[in-house]
Amino acid sequence: MYQYEMVEIPQSVAAKFGKGDGVVGPYLRDLVKTYADAGWEFYRIDTFRIVESAGCGCLSFFLILLQQPTEREFNRHVVTFRAPSARADKPPIVRGGA
Repeated sequence: MYQYEMVEIPQSVAAKFGKGDGVVGPYLRDLVKTYADAGWEFYRIDTFRIVESAGCGCLSFFLILLQQPTEREFNRHVVTFRAPSARADKPPIVRGGA
């Protein structure tokens, strides 16, 4: 039996201009190492499509009048770690998520 911990990762990783290649790998490596040191095993990464709606109030009315979109779509990425139920420490708290 396993327990699972899901960590939402940021949509972007900061890099200096022109130095963006190769920044995601080290970011993920550090995240996985942090959890591995606490007894958690990397399991998978999933992408979730999110659709935000402005709702049906005044904001939607003005967006429609201004011919602006009333919905916004974006992706969120979640890293899943797992550990045997009896062996794992409490998951580490990782700051700087989405």
